[in-house]
Amino acid sequence: MCSVDEHEDVASCMPEKVVLNMTGSICRKCNEKPAEVVLRLKDPYCRSCFLAATTHKYRASLGKSKQMKDDTHVLLAHSGSQSSLALLHLVWTGLQETTHKRHIFNISVIYIDEGIIFGHSVKQRSATYAAVMDQVHNFHFSFYATTLSRVFCDNTENTCLLNPDLPLGEEDELDLKLLALFKNVTSLTSKEDLLLKLRNQLLVKVAKELKCSKVFVGESSTRLAVKILTNVALGRGAHLSLDVGFCDSRDGAIKVLRPMRDFTNKEVAFYNFFNKLEPLVISSLGTKADTQASIQKLTEKFVTDLQDNFPATVSTVFRTGEKLSGQSGISNGRCHLCQAPLDTAHIESSALQATHFSRMVSALGPSGFDSGSIQPRLVTDSIGNIVENETPAKLNKEPSTCGTCNCVASPKQVVSRSLIDELLCYGCRLITKDMVVPKHGMADNLVTAGTVLPNSAGTSQGRNTDKRRKRERTLSPKLNIHEVLRTQPRFLVMSRVENDENQNRVSPFILERVINGAAKSNVSIRKLRGGTIMIQTTTDVQSKSIMAINEMPLSNSSRLKVGTMLANSSGACPDSCFTKAVVDRAK
Repeated sequence: MCSVDEHEDVASCMPEKVVLNMTGSICRKCNEKPAEVVLRLKDPYCRSCFLAATTHKYRASLGKSKQMKDDTHVLLAHSGSQSSLALLHLVWTGLQETTHKRHIFNISVIYIDEGIIFGHSVKQRSATYAAVMDQVHNFHFSFYATTLSRVFCDNTENTCLLNPDLPLGEEDELDLKLLALFKNVTSLTSKEDLLLKLRNQLLVKVAKELKCSKVFVGESSTRLAVKILTNVALGRGAHLSLDVGFCDSRDGAIKVLRPMRDFTNKEVAFYNFFNKLEPLVISSLGTKADTQASIQKLTEKFVTDLQDNFPATVSTVFRTGEKLSGQSGISNGRCHLCQAPLDTAHIESSALQATHFSRMVSALGPSGFDSGSIQPRLVTDSIGNIVENETPAKLNKEPSTCGTCNCVASPKQVVSRSLIDELLCYGCRLITKDMVVPKHGMADNLVTAGTVLPNSAGTSQGRNTDKRRKRERTLSPKLNIHEVLRTQPRFLVMSRVENDENQNRVSPFILERVINGAAKSNVSIRKLRGGTIMIQTTTDVQSKSIMAINEMPLSNSSRLKVGTMLANSSGACPDSCFTKAVVDRAK
């Protein structure tokens, strides 16, 4: 029980912030020099000890990972911000060492211009571009630049890099495509999430073009702690190990490393100050927005406010998040946007299944949840969308039939949000739900950004690479249904044939034994109002076997006649029509 009275001010019960007077304190490391920075509210350090500790953090993170080999070509993502500038200086310092600790790898720096989606003019973008170029040239690194819209370049087009000797030009076709995509995303939360995924896609694409095997990004522990809580809120908990771990290996050929993951934002700021580095102040999508404008900004305020009073907040969240892993239950497919393993595989009694069922019940209401209302609404449960069953005329203007019934056996259908969602993980599906898709199919742009790169999990050379590239294709206004390769759950509805019979008379034990015996495995069985039975299967073999059941035993001498039909095919015949539809979706 909480000891705080409900009418009492909760803020008055919080412990007061204790501010220690560190004026004239001595460094706790060397106990000789005066302290110049205080960490964790109570640990004073002098300048030299602080810089030595931060450098050791950076080198230790690289050393423990054992990811770096001699002559490795590294692509360093640089935006001019605090973290990326500190990382640039740490790498440069490591290359200047004369001892055995010297870095033995090659560095190329990439700058991605994102100003077009922030509403910056060409003049503003060019000024930022020139300032970032000067920062990199001061360290004598190879400099490359590109724009975020180049993520839409496919492998057959020219290089995605810009000529550093030429100024930024006016908006081109790819820029307009990018602007149209972000314009159709309604919420700031989805825009920031989409920006992060496109940026990561472009970094991998540039790394492959420059033949780099590693990518360095300057994400600090404060930023990763915010990302952990944000990803959980956005349904990306299954990918935490990839999004916040030291090594992001979702792409088999390119690994994204985070050498700054042990630095807090305060440590990064003091590192730049002591080394007289001047970072750039660059606006983002959330600049000048309200704190509650997006989940990312609200989470950031929550974490930073707690960090002010409780210095262990960031480290606690960060260290807890890196121990989490969501590999169990993840399917073999890859999300076409973030390239992470699909986390939408059907698992019995999973949180995703409960979310789908809760959304369906909420949409139907307390008085509409029965077998009659389920049939026209359940097109497929693999994406979790409750949509009206589309008629054959909506799918194809010239439908054909299988010849034995009135079903439609057309090989093609119009691309819908449902078909696109089948290519995405749960978190990326939330982005599409916040999109206003026009008639010409703006959602194609979202998947196009992902289909540019192959899903290179595992080996990335030889015949396997060629086979994967042959399977890659950009979505057009029409999509062959055979391209959807994932097995999807289906709903079947079993009801009595004669009106004078009562299906509630069937024992639940007998019902489970008969249905599971026909399916030869355990399937999900749920009894609805009026005695109707809803059955969820995962394969066409299970569905066909259950649909063959025509009677249910009530006793040793009495039997009840039943009929089973596919919930999303009202009036479909149980043999040829059903078999063809199920087999086509399973291929």
